Amino acid sequence: MKSRSGLAGCVILVVLVVLAVVGVIIWVTACHWSKDGRFVCTPWEGSWWSPLTSAAKPAADQAAVAGKAVEDKVWGDDGLIKQAENWWSNRHKPAEAPSPAEAPAPTTTKPPLIPSSRTPKPPEERAVRRYEAELSQAEDYFTTGMDHYRQANPRSGASVADRVEHLRAAASAFAQADNMLTTAITAYRAEPDHNPTRLADAEALQRYNRSLFETCTKAEAAARGY
Repeated sequence: MKSRSGLAGCVILVVLVVLAVVGVIIWVTACHWSKDGRFVCTPWEGSWWSPLTSAAKPAADQAAVAGKAVEDKVWGDDGLIKQAENWWSNRHKPAEAPSPAEAPAPTTTKPPLIPSSRTPKPPEERAVRRYEAELSQAEDYFTTGMDHYRQANPRSGASVADRVEHLRAAASAFAQADNMLTTAITAYRAEPDHNPTRLADAEALQRYNRSLFETCTKAEAAARGY
């Protein structure tokens, strides 16, 4: 019983293979007919199978064109990387504390005595500082992603495997930055004493970060050649 079922399965497989071959032969013959208006069926000649290779070539050409478009969009002279770098260099940087040389000279007169009890900072002020620290951490993730994206530049001469590794590391860093920015921006905006300039920079950072993150998958496909 088992031998009969096995034989039947082999017969079905052979029939399917034969039908597939016949279908390909019919399709190639139809291609020759539509091109030359002649019935040509010489599968033993290598040139007769040319419609199969010519059908695959446009797909490969389209993949190459799409890959070049992604590379120009990301690493071009006015690509996303360059735009993000220009914005990052010209953004409003948080004010730094004065250096010891710039600090005012200490006064010789003793200040009046102040009661030892200190007034604690309002809760909202402490929250603002915490959210600003989260925004700074998101900036660190963003710069890490940018560094990996630069190293994935096709003009860097790196291997495909190294470029893919850098692109995946960039995507991970951009994703972490976006998650942190999404939470921190909403909370920071709700604080009454937030810094409007710092908020605007964080929102701009999120836009650049998302634009780069959304191209990571396409850039990886371009690096792999499909």
